Amino acid sequence: MGLLEADGVTHTSRYDGLSGATNGVYQAGAVVNTILTVVILDRFGRKIGFYWNGLLGLFGGALACGSMNIPEFIVARAFLGASAWGFLVATPILSSELAPPGSRGFFVGMNGFCIAFSYAVAGYIGRGFFTADKPEATWRGPLGIYLIVPIGLMAIAFFSPESPRWLLMKGRIDEARRITYDLHRVGENLDFAMEEFTEMSKQAEIDLTLESSWSTAVLVINNYGPTFYGSLGYGPIQQIDFQIGWLTVGFPFCFLGALLMDRVGRRPLMITGIAGCCACVIVLAAASANINTNPRALGALGVAALYCFIALYSIGVDVGGNVFYAEVFPNHIRSKGVALADMVLALSDLVYLQVSPTAQSEVGWKWFLLFILVSGLGSIVLYFALPETKGLPLEELGHLFGDPDAAFYTAGEGALNEPKDVHSAGLKEDM
Repeated sequence: MGLLEADGVTHTSRYDGLSGATNGVYQAGAVVNTILTVVILDRFGRKIGFYWNGLLGLFGGALACGSMNIPEFIVARAFLGASAWGFLVATPILSSELAPPGSRGFFVGMNGFCIAFSYAVAGYIGRGFFTADKPEATWRGPLGIYLIVPIGLMAIAFFSPESPRWLLMKGRIDEARRITYDLHRVGENLDFAMEEFTEMSKQAEIDLTLESSWSTAVLVINNYGPTFYGSLGYGPIQQIDFQIGWLTVGFPFCFLGALLMDRVGRRPLMITGIAGCCACVIVLAAASANINTNPRALGALGVAALYCFIALYSIGVDVGGNVFYAEVFPNHIRSKGVALADMVLALSDLVYLQVSPTAQSEVGWKWFLLFILVSGLGSIVLYFALPETKGLPLEELGHLFGDPDAAFYTAGEGALNEPKDVHSAGLKEDM
């Protein structure tokens, strides 16, 4: 596409700008589709959101694989970003609304594991095609294989149940009851499932009376990792191999995070993850700044810092963030809340990815100072503001934030508590 000189290495004058654009437009598509996905999730159902984003992915993937020039490829990236981030909104919402309270952290956290595992697989595929005989195969091949992914996600949605909480909000009570009893029974004992459904029904009754209007930088390392390894003194093949290793570290630590989420809790894992990421970026910046004094040792130190970063990020953000965003918002605005969280992330990534090539070229290691500041301040804010949500039903989490519009059971009594002055929304006859 004319981004490199004839020697295949030297950057052309267009390289930094177009490299940033191909990543930035991905995030732009993400911002737009987070809003569209929310509309679809709330109006047509959680499963329909999967089909919508799967179709976007198929169109964007086919266009990217068949692109004949850089403008076509950039347009394709917008659709791919829209699809990927739409799934990032839809999957934790459906997972959280289907999972029992005691294992919700694991099941929602597995979304982070699947993301990290997919990044690693993408890295392996890219490395495998890197030495292909035909130059076009090095990038068309991986992009063609990607088309399997949206098809697979739509197939999973087809065989998955709809969210019982969404069904209750739409008055489809019998369907919601059946799904809840199927998923939340303990062996043949339906007592727990019946309590869950009663609480969900009462919360839906309340939610229908309420207003529901609209009132990080791991992707920089992921997308520009080889550039960072190059700044540490490593050649092209080593850059790619280190990046594949970095991607491989992510998914086992995401799985570890999912296992720990319901045992240790959300709060300690998220705070430790963000603070640890800050420490790793400090080490990386120091190694990059002084690389000329001892290239071999400081290069290895920088690589180790990047690997530790993704391990901590996987546990604290990829898993912890996915779980927490899907839990803390009330049922009637959960999709909007998750979308807003993802939209803020997409907007920040858009800025980071757009300017990163130029910033890395112009200011070098000082570019890392921004991420040190963000993660450092973030860990402090989390320490003082982050509540623990482990083991609580979704309907009870509102009380952590002083929300009076929540139905919940008094521990040990089995009595349903109701807020005052709440009018029936048509579900009482089913209670």
